[in-house]
Amino acid sequence: MTNSRTLVRNQEKTIHTVIKAIFFDVDGTLLSFRTHRVPDSAVEALQRAHEKGVKLFIASGRRKADIDQAHLPDVFDGYVTLNGSRCFLSDGTVVFERFIDREDIETLVAWQETSQVFPCALVTQEKLHLNFTDENVALLGRQLNLEMPPADDLQEWIAVARSGVSQMLWFISPQQQAEVMAHFPHCRMVRWSPLFGDVIPESAGKDVGIARMVNYLGIRLEDTMAFGDGGNDIAMLHAVGTGVAMGNAAPEVRRAADFVTTPVDEDGIALAFEHFDLL
Repeated sequence: MTNSRTLVRNQEKTIHTVIKAIFFDVDGTLLSFRTHRVPDSAVEALQRAHEKGVKLFIASGRRKADIDQAHLPDVFDGYVTLNGSRCFLSDGTVVFERFIDREDIETLVAWQETSQVFPCALVTQEKLHLNFTDENVALLGRQLNLEMPPADDLQEWIAVARSGVSQMLWFISPQQQAEVMAHFPHCRMVRWSPLFGDVIPESAGKDVGIARMVNYLGIRLEDTMAFGDGGNDIAMLHAVGTGVAMGNAAPEVRRAADFVTTPVDEDGIALAFEHFDLL
């Protein structure tokens, strides 16, 4: 099954380890943007590796409720959600959690009430709070096969902030990013789409969540692997022992990986698993 010409070694790094835990981005990695489902070959590979004792984890910008809507196979031992802002085991045990600073949310609300208006959302475990919808918001909903919520009253956002906001979605361009983020000192933006950026606490990130998760479980980072395709996956590909980029990944993600497999729709997960003798 392995097609060696489509699995590319990016670095001179030689892998001498036993993989004990693997972390997966969802959209564009496990889940096809074309079919909105996990390829059968990936489902089988995940099940076989899990049966061999490899621990499997999700590492996504999605919240758990939105991950559940993707109907992923029931093989995951834990979740690094909201770009590392909330991490927990499959039994519900919370391993790590960080919230957006309330001061930054108050600044955002003040902006939205003046001239600095752009579509944005607050993300909690219970709900997505959206200020208004435009074509970019609608396009994201179609791309992820998710229903975007109706608009909220901005004044409610201050109360929402008190209960804990794990992530924000800002529909601004890459060209706007540096100027806007300069006003929000407790946050940073990670991006996998030109349509929007995920704004997370400065102390969070997929790489941070993965490190906390494996430390909790007593697994060395050298014995971990991660699969990703977007800009918000770069840090985790650097953090783990072996970083694998999907063939459909952005060029900068491919450069950050140790190996590049085929696209999600071309059996990329299964081919990489076979290559690394995980089946």
